[in-house]
Parts: sequence; structure tokens; C-alpha cells
Amino acid sequence: MSSNSSWKTFVKSLADGILYMDNSSAEYFHWSGYLKEILTDSNVRTIKDLNMNSIDPQANKAIFCICDTLTGKIMDKLKRIIESHNFNRIVVYCSVPEYLYGESDDESIFAIIAKDLERWMGKPMAFAEVNFFPMFHAYIFSDFFITPAFSTFFPLLPTDAGRLNEFYKSQGDKRNIHSLSDVTLTLLPSSLQERIKTFAALLDAMFEEMSIAEDCYCVGATSRLVATEIANLQANRSKRNVAKQKASIILVDRTLDVATTVNHTCETLGNKIFGILPTLPGHHNDVAVNMSCLYGHESFGGVPGCLAHESMMEIFRALVTVIGDEKLPLDISPRIGQISSEKLSNLIKLFKNNSVAYSKHAELLQYAIAVINATTSEKNKSWEKLLGIEKMLALRLSDTSDRSETMSILSDLVDLNMKQAKGVLSVEDVLQLILFSSSLVGEDFYVNYSEFESLVSKVAYSDQYPRGTIRLFGEELSPESFKSYMTTFHSNILGLCEARSQLKQFRDLLRVDSQHASPYQGINKQILDAVFDQKKLELTDIENKSSGLRDFIKSGFRHVFVQILFMNVSKPRPNDHPLLFLLVIGGVTCDELKNITELVASQHPKTKVIIGATRLLKPEDVCIQILKEDN
Repeated sequence: MSSNSSWKTFVKSLADGILYMDNSSAEYFHWSGYLKEILTDSNVRTIKDLNMNSIDPQANKAIFCICDTLTGKIMDKLKRIIESHNFNRIVVYCSVPEYLYGESDDESIFAIIAKDLERWMGKPMAFAEVNFFPMFHAYIFSDFFITPAFSTFFPLLPTDAGRLNEFYKSQGDKRNIHSLSDVTLTLLPSSLQERIKTFAALLDAMFEEMSIAEDCYCVGATSRLVATEIANLQANRSKRNVAKQKASIILVDRTLDVATTVNHTCETLGNKIFGILPTLPGHHNDVAVNMSCLYGHESFGGVPGCLAHESMMEIFRALVTVIGDEKLPLDISPRIGQISSEKLSNLIKLFKNNSVAYSKHAELLQYAIAVINATTSEKNKSWEKLLGIEKMLALRLSDTSDRSETMSILSDLVDLNMKQAKGVLSVEDVLQLILFSSSLVGEDFYVNYSEFESLVSKVAYSDQYPRGTIRLFGEELSPESFKSYMTTFHSNILGLCEARSQLKQFRDLLRVDSQHASPYQGINKQILDAVFDQKKLELTDIENKSSGLRDFIKSGFRHVFVQILFMNVSKPRPNDHPLLFLLVIGGVTCDELKNITELVASQHPKTKVIIGATRLLKPEDVCIQILKEDN
């Protein structure tokens, strides 16, 4: 969020108007906690989805919160809404900085857009204004934030380099793009260039608002492009001279380690809740919790859920406390014993049809019901099966340096589970297992198309039709369209295997070492271990993209004096400052958050580490991104 004065101006501008939000801004306000303040303090007339067609003939003012660029389809939506109402005042808050729209000879781009809005209102005294208002990051808890507007922002795959090369060759361009290391921002499609520039600009604005001068580091091709753009922004402003504190940020591509995100571990209740419950419509970072058990009928549908960070015991104790506060009848044994979903359900029943108690304790009840729904879901069977296969596969691979038989081992494990329990595994499950295997093994993994198709089809057509494909593909599939999807997925899988091929220090996730409890280690944990290593070994895979040194060299010193001046001076490291941001482009899981925060708290307590991610992930999210990845 921007400054406090900007927020007050925003809230004041909502009075007596209809507030329209796109999905990204709605999710931003939902998680940031500002939605409650809007409802209680702004005197807003009503809040509507940007896609809603309902008309309010009495409203004369509209406010639009848009996280996308004000062009094309977005402007068409605004025009449709404006022309169907009787507005005489419009305020648009856009999260894309004005300078990214390009330049105009006569007046600002936002002023030109405002004139279009005034023309659509069709009144001589109509007034419109367009303002930049960053709706970028929302903290879910104190040391973790997400960027809702960039939930679908996913890193490039190595296969994208080949596609770019083919495109430029077809245009008669003779440049050679052999790998992602050859890709610069200007070579990418304009829509992706715009997205990377906007992401970098809003991240830079976040640091500026916090009065932080950041040293920027990156691991991965897409992170390199973002970091380079941030370095360019740093060079064009004097923030570093007035910042109150210094910090480091490490940008990491999710594609370097997909195995950690598609596995089915359950170190947190949040991981199971988020992985099993349906996604809240219009959102990417929350789940829908069915609260109908609190009412006497089933018409009460899904409501915004909450990600559980507590254990079942903590939720149980919290429920017992509020039940006592509300003086609800409770008969409980002094010996609680192991907490189960059934025991939680019995406590929840005490709140049934009690709207007063529900309104006071809605958040806790959402937590509790989410836990009950997730732990009693039929999906737990396949979840446990997948976890067992993943563990067995990782253990067998960690026992040998020969990874060429990975696909054969996986196929045997899938066959065994299908014989034991027919129908437990779906197409989506098998694709997730292949993703897990390919990312875990890396460039040693290979599967030809016939082998890949054979394994997927074995599950897909075990009941004469592709099981579970509607959730994954969004449609019923014919054999032809299913094969087309599988061809794309296979191609992207081969690209994913090459994601770490340019790395040296973080090239392996698997550990051929029986001394460790886990046979593999996620890349984010590896990065933090290397950064905080007391031996301070060279960080060969963590690239520094900050502009500070470059600006210093440009300040008038001759090259020879710079060499003398910096002789014997150690290279900068991300832990040089007491504050470190780790931002994962592509998202993180609840279990991953837990492991990182515990690692930092136990081993590196002197440095404050804040984790950022474009989204919170469930296994199927990554599967969809890889399947439909098309930059």
C-alpha cells in the first residue's frame, strides 16, 4: 500500500460511490485487511465485481480499482459500465505506473484516458480522474507477503528459448538464441515485457515506500530479467542517498524446483487445507470453506476461507475457550486425548444457527471447519497414495547415482498402486508425479513421448474416459484434444528438466546420503544455507544485479584506480544487511514457508528474513502452469 495520506485520500474518495474491483484488486484488499476498513469507514454505496452487469440508476459516482493496464478489454468493460449508468464523476485507481504506458506529445496518458471516461459519461459537467495506486503486495502474516496481481506470473522454461529462436528465424532475423541466458527483455513478446516491467516497478516502489535501498540478487532466467529492470530503476533515482535502511532481495525462479511444490507432504495443516479444498472463486490464494454445517439447510454456500497455521490441538483449545465465553453447553472429559476431526465437529455443532456467536468468532470457525473438511475429504486417499509414491521414488533415486531409470521406476510404482486400489489415481495425479520426478532428477531425467503417453493413458482411460481432467483442463476432452494437451505437457517437461542445467552450486536437489532425514532438499533452503554459511563460500549461482557498483565506476574514476581501490575487497553477499527478502516468482507452498521460517529462526536469528511469493501454491496449480505455460 502507498503512504498513509494516499490511503486516507483513497478511502475518502469512495464516499457515496459504487466501488468496482477486478479480481486482483479484490484479492489484494481481501488479504491486506483493508477491505474491512473500506466497509466500515468509507461510506461506500456498494462494492461490485468489475464483471457484474447489475445497474444502479440512482448512483452518480463510480470508483474503479484496476490492477491491469488500462487498455483493450479493460477499457471495454469500463465503457460498458459507464454508458449503462448515470454517473457524473469517476475515479480510476490503476496499479500500473503511468510511465509504463509510453509517452504522449501533448498531455499525460492518464489525462487522455480520463477524457475518454468523461466522453462516455456524456454530460457537460462530468469529471473523471485516473491515479496510480499500487495494489501490489499483501502480507498474510508478518514475514510473508503475496502479490495477487501476479498470481499467474510464471518463469520462462528453457524450451521458450527455442521457440523464440524459431520465431526470429521465421522473421529473417539471424540472431541465435541457444538458451535462456541469451534472452534479454526486448526479445520477449510485448505482453510479457510489460508484465516484467510492471512487476519490477511495483517491487521497486514497495522498497521506496519502505525507505529501503536494496541490493538485488537473482537465481534463474526470469528473476535475472526482473532484477536487471530493478537495477535500471535504481540507477534513475536518488533513493539510495536518502533511504533509512539497507536490505537485500534474492529473486528465485520457481521452475528451478517444482518438486517441492507438487509433493504431498503435510507438515502444516495449511498445506492439506490449501491442497484439498476448492479455490475460492476469483481468487488464487484462498480456499472456499463450506459453512453449511452451522445452518439448518445446505443453501449457505462457500465463504472466504482462511489458511490454517495452527495445529488441531490449538484450534480445539481456542474453540473450547470461546464456547466458555459464549456460555454454550459443553460436556468434555478432562482427558482430551488425541484431537480428531470428529471432536472438532462436535464442538462446531454448538454454534449451529447461532448467528451472534458466528459473527463474533467467524475466523476461528472458518479455521476449524476448513480443517474438518480437508481431513475428512475423499481426496485424502489419493493424497496419501501420492505421498507414498513420492517418498519411495525419492528414496530409490537417492540410493543410486544412475537416474536414467527414473521413468521406469515411476511407472512400476504407479502400476503397483493401481493394482492395489483401482481408481485412486487420476490423470492429474500422474502428471504431478511426472513433474515431481523430472524436477527432482533434473537434466538426467528423460522420457520419450511414447513412454510418457503410455503411462498417462494407462490411468486416463482405465475407466474409458480421462478421469479428473475437467478440473485440470476445464472441459470434457476428446481423445484428440487430450493428445494435444499431452504433447504440450511432454515438451514443457523436457524443458523443465533443463531448468537447473546452467547452475553449479544448486544443480542437485537429490542427496545421495542416507544421513539426512529427507532424500532431497528444496532450492530455497539450499540458497539460504549457502548465503548464511559461516565459511562464506563463493555464491556462484546467485547473481548480483544491483546498480551501486556500476554507478560508482561511472562517477569519474579511471578504470585503473577502480581496480586498485577494490583490490582484496570481498564480493557483496545477500546477508551483508540485517534485512533479507526472498521472493519466489511462481509461488511457494505452506510447508515450504514453515521450513524456511524455522530454518531462519533456528540458525540465523540475527537476520530478519521476509518471504515473498507471487502466490500460494497447491500441487495442481503448478501442473496447470506447466501444461498451459505459453509466454
